[in-house]
Amino acid sequence: MADVEGAVLTGRCCECGVGLDPAKHPTMTCVACLSARADIAEGVCTTGHLFKCRRCGKYAAGPTQYIECEPESRELMALCLKRVR
Repeated sequence: MADVEGAVLTGRCCECGVGLDPAKHPTMTCVACLSARADIAEGVCTTGHLFKCRRCGKYAAGPTQYIECEPESRELMALCLKRVR
């Protein structure tokens, strides 16, 4: 029997057949097939409303507070995440 110490033992994805390492993928399913099968956003609201002032361009952060945020900014992301229910 050949010495297999240090060799990477490979397996195949049970759905698409792509080669993978069983030590890293104990379910024997690749990431692409797992993400297609399982929805990690299940139970999380994926839609919401964020109000922006037409005059000044600031976003409503509360009933009386407006903050200025650039598109794709950390501040805008934080504001969106606060509104997730």
